[in-house]
Amino acid sequence: MPNAIYFSDLYFYMLSSSHTAQDDTELSAMNKFRIHSMVDTKVISSRNKIDYKNKFEGGIFRTQTILPFLGNPITIVLDFYYDPMYVLDRFPNSKIIQANEDGSVRIEIQGNDGYGMKMWLSGQSHMVKVISPKHLRDYLIQDMKDALKLYGVEMKSD
Repeated sequence: MPNAIYFSDLYFYMLSSSHTAQDDTELSAMNKFRIHSMVDTKVISSRNKIDYKNKFEGGIFRTQTILPFLGNPITIVLDFYYDPMYVLDRFPNSKIIQANEDGSVRIEIQGNDGYGMKMWLSGQSHMVKVISPKHLRDYLIQDMKDALKLYGVEMKSD
């Protein structure tokens, strides 16, 4: 059931009533669709009402991820090895929690665990080290190993 229309990253999206589900876990349970890609759309009913507490909050979503991928809200702790304003500007609810001896800063981000956050973290390369949550850290480690395999570099088992 359509729930909201959201603009991000050059496109308008129609979000379904399962907008709190993750984007990258099961394609059969899709929860957002680019409107320009829709074909033969029809209005079935305009009487569907959504409880206020269950409505999509675009402003909150925008503070949780850079790219328009849905996920569950989580707290991410990372060490950032570049100018921390790069992170603080993108995630307005983030904060520096300590300065590390190696010159990095530990930052706490109120984000989400969707694919957009994973892509952003992967794109930071050597500038970021995820401290928690463990499942996000493990995802990035495996992502890096998979990328190295594309270049013919095999990692030794731990």
